[in-house]
Amino acid sequence: MLSRTAEYAVRAMVALRNSGTSTPLLAREIALETGIPTNYLSKVLHTLARMGFVSSTRGRNGGFKLARSAREITAFDIVNVFDPLTGERRCFLGNKTCSQATACAAHNQWNRVWTVYEEFLKTTSLDRLAYTDLPKKADLAKKRPRRRAHRETTHDA
Repeated sequence: MLSRTAEYAVRAMVALRNSGTSTPLLAREIALETGIPTNYLSKVLHTLARMGFVSSTRGRNGGFKLARSAREITAFDIVNVFDPLTGERRCFLGNKTCSQATACAAHNQWNRVWTVYEEFLKTTSLDRLAYTDLPKKADLAKKRPRRRAHRETTHDA
């Protein structure tokens, strides 16, 4: 149901919400946090910026941050940018026409599943999707183990 691009968009938006800072994040920081390939993520973020969900700033101290409150943005808003959910639904079995009048064998069940899916997306805010109990970036930096300096060892022959 969800394309990889739409999934990446949702994950990136959650990462921005969870960053715990008003400072813009670089695409590579978001990519590192989410496991999304940086080049792919950059394109997704620029699309989200054009749609008004994130703001982007170039140059030193630049990056991406949420342009609106996470409470105002729904999963539907994000997903619909990449996987248009409005208009005619595609037939589960791939038929060109599938409606109540020309229903495929899966039509009634698929229609119920799709309705629940759309309702979930429309009623779930970005704030609700975000894991509020995750440690903030600053906390993570404190907990990272320090790398030990390489010690040179000598062996007497």
